[in-house]
Amino acid sequence: MPDCPANPLTDPYCALLELGRLLGAAMYGMTAFAGLASLFFLIVGGFKYITAGDNPKELSAARSTLTWAIIGFIVAASAYALVRFFVKFGGGIPGLTSSVSIPIIKLS
Repeated sequence: MPDCPANPLTDPYCALLELGRLLGAAMYGMTAFAGLASLFFLIVGGFKYITAGDNPKELSAARSTLTWAIIGFIVAASAYALVRFFVKFGGGIPGLTSSVSIPIIKLS
């Protein structure tokens, strides 16, 4: 999608285009963060499970951590798939593209 030649501070369409780009970058960033967080907790839960030994309380806590990490990963993957769907087929939000770069508003 081409850049808007007008100033986003004065042209409403250009402002909406820039807002769409910013929202797209934020959505991709949040889904990436959620995926990395769930991966981290999956590793932590696996470590807790391995080191729990025969203690049933620690095994239960480790299973709970693993379960919630897997649920978090599924939610993050679903959110990413929804964002990709809206970028590809949405078309209703101008500027919502798959690029992750945040545009800089020029004031001059």
